[in-house]
Amino acid sequence: MEGCEIKVAISGLCCRLNTGDDTMEHQVFVHGGSCYYYTEEKHFTVAAHPLVCVRPNIPLRYASRSWDFGWINPSSDGNVHCWLCDPYTLKFRREQGHYAMRWFISKSR
Repeated sequence: MEGCEIKVAISGLCCRLNTGDDTMEHQVFVHGGSCYYYTEEKHFTVAAHPLVCVRPNIPLRYASRSWDFGWINPSSDGNVHCWLCDPYTLKFRREQGHYAMRWFISKSR
């Protein structure tokens, strides 16, 4: 209600883009847009700005079939609802997962 800016760090969100056993620890930081608090369920959710997910790698590099894009809705209960698009077919799919996350809220001045 006071116009606070919200960001969320989600651990392992892009692991689904890995092939084989090359899973790498990582965090994805997303900037939140509209936020909602569900009083009966007692959890908070945010509609994040669009994001591009890239297969975690050092150095980071784009390659065929190693990235996608979409929108996510992280919740304070650890669930993340995703609406993702395959950039090659432009077909959307819904996914849901449970992730460790950290919330950053900056108070407006």
